[in-house]
Amino acid sequence: APDLAVVAGDHGGRIVGRTLPGATVAAMVHLGAVDDLDRTYGALGTAVSARGIGLDGPIPEIYLADDRCEVCWPVTQGATA
Repeated sequence: APDLAVVAGDHGGRIVGRTLPGATVAAMVHLGAVDDLDRTYGALGTAVSARGIGLDGPIPEIYLADDRCEVCWPVTQGATA
C-alpha cells in the first residue's frame, strides 16, 4: 500500500490523505503528543541544515499510530546520514 501523508493547508478542518510521490527524504519518527511535534521538526531540520542537504517543498507527516508520526524532510538525491 502507498504511504499517505497529511497535507498542510486549509481543508475545512479535515485531514486529507495523499499518495506520496517517490522522493529522497531524511526521516525522523516522533513518539508522543502531537503538541510536541515541533521538537522533532526542529531536530530533523537542524540535522538537514547542518549537512546542507535540504530541498524546498512540503514536509510530509506519515501518521503510524495515535502517538507516532514520521516526519519526512526532502533532501538532495544521494544524501546520506
